[in-house]
Amino acid sequence: MTRGIECPAIAELKKVLKTVFPEVEIGTIRFPTPADRHTSGLAMDVMLSIEKPEQKAIADGIISVLIKHHSLMRWSDIVYSDWSDDGSIYYYHIPGGGHGYGGKPLERNNYTKDKKHTDHFHIDWVDFDLKNPLPEYNLNPYQQSADAKRTGFASAIQADLEALNDGN
Repeated sequence: MTRGIECPAIAELKKVLKTVFPEVEIGTIRFPTPADRHTSGLAMDVMLSIEKPEQKAIADGIISVLIKHHSLMRWSDIVYSDWSDDGSIYYYHIPGGGHGYGGKPLERNNYTKDKKHTDHFHIDWVDFDLKNPLPEYNLNPYQQSADAKRTGFASAIQADLEALNDGN
């Protein structure tokens, strides 16, 4: 059971982000009812708001780095928001490809599941094929995939994140 334990990929990404952006709050494990991806240690929220231009710029830069290095990281999905031309909020997700997420891989796709991702972006390593059966699902929805156990990408993304941070 991996309930309440960050998967290795989340732990590595979290460490790099905290090294480069120590002021940015990062949320990982939580225990809502019902349990969710965070409970299984497969999701992380990076608290950067679209309402604050400097934070939005950092979030957009980080997301660009994550897309660039997807082949090393193999994350499953990113969820965030942006401003539409008319000033309304555009909710989107970027699927990594596979793992049960629909949409065009590594591109913004409309996201209608919820409207909560304006003060943070979400990244996860969930594989819907690794869903735990009931009643375990209620406490720990998903098992860790091989991709969620992937590490070794820190130095590659850290260099790009530091370059991004130097530009701010």
